Amino acid sequence: MSTKVLAIAGGNSHLCAILDGGSVRCWGANGSGQLGNSAPNGDQCQVNPCSTRPVNVAGLSSVTAIAAGQAHTCGLLADGTVACWGDNSSGQLGSMPEKKSSSVPLPVPGLSGVTGLAAGATHTCALLSGGKVMCWGGNTYGELGSGTKMSSPSPAPVIASGNTELSGVTKITAGTEFSCALLTSGSVECWGGYPNYGELGGSSPSAGAANPVLVPDVGGALDLVSSSTYDTWSIFADGTTKCWGFTQYAGCGASPKAYPGLSMVKAIAPSYESGCALQTGGAVQCWGADPAKPSATPTTVTGLSDVTAIAASASVNCALSASGTVKCWGFGLYGDIGNGSTKNSATPVAALF
Repeated sequence: MSTKVLAIAGGNSHLCAILDGGSVRCWGANGSGQLGNSAPNGDQCQVNPCSTRPVNVAGLSSVTAIAAGQAHTCGLLADGTVACWGDNSSGQLGSMPEKKSSSVPLPVPGLSGVTGLAAGATHTCALLSGGKVMCWGGNTYGELGSGTKMSSPSPAPVIASGNTELSGVTKITAGTEFSCALLTSGSVECWGGYPNYGELGGSSPSAGAANPVLVPDVGGALDLVSSSTYDTWSIFADGTTKCWGFTQYAGCGASPKAYPGLSMVKAIAPSYESGCALQTGGAVQCWGADPAKPSATPTTVTGLSDVTAIAASASVNCALSASGTVKCWGFGLYGDIGNGSTKNSATPVAALF
């Protein structure tokens, strides 16, 4: 089986990778079966159960995209369907009664023509080929965008103003209790939102927004990314960025603003404790918590070359190179560095595929 990695994604305390051929391997925390390997791994992590190196997701193939939430994971298959595994306490797997988790992938009924996925803490969203969005799972703050605050264990359409389905969407992303969509116009709309955390790009309603609202001052965005926590970043064609929401180190705020020191940005991988930016030349800059010394100023990561993608869990950052190898660094408490250890690493080390 090939071990060339094509894509990576990070959840709260676990990460997953798509391999050449469409299979998936995951590593890190596995208390809810989010690694998808049938049973918890026997590694003696500081927080059990976990796996300190990537393990195969059982019975999964032909995967083209992956999204990881707080303790669940979903994969998009080549036929446009979706399978999910892990925690299901809020119905975020979309395929079985709530409160029952699964350590193996299960198909999400009623979905077809899916082109993109996003996973929040306890909810999941799918982008359909026609530009509409469906979400399922927890909905305490309106993160499903369905117009209500009722959770849904099955996919439901996101409802825009005027009581019509949100359409014209080209990219979706999700944070802890919110979701966002990039539209064909380059505008961004978000829904849900923890009180006073600014995830909607303004003064968040005390109980969140159950329908999409327009984020000000981010028109013309080229790409959109979010962490698994409380912030969102837009990327523009000139390589500049704007962020909004709450993070421990990033310094985003309730209103979208440029993050100082970043340029030529191709991708962002933010998390609650840190953030990284991939630049067009393949260099990676990071800021925030660090095993060596925390910093709010973006600093170039040494020991990386030809990086094509980046991803992050809450406390670990990873970089995918053009050759298909993955290197990670950060706090190894949950084994999510992937090198067979729970030790911290201030420098990138190879994940052991």
